Amino acid sequence: SRTKELKISAECQNHLFIWQAHNALFIICCLLKVFISRMSEEELQLHFTYEEKA
Repeated sequence: SRTKELKISAECQNHLFIWQAHNALFIICCLLKVFISRMSEEELQLHFTYEEKA
C-alpha cells in the first residue's frame, strides 16, 4: 500500500520520494498562482469552500 511505501521512503531518506514531493508542491504552487491571478476573490472562494448538501 502507499502508506507502507511512504514509511519506507521516510526511513531510507529516499531522494526520489523527496523530489516527487517537491515537484508536486511546486505544481500546486504554480496552479494556485494562476488561479489567484485570473479569478476574482468570489470565484476563488467558490472553488475552495465546502458546502454540505442537504
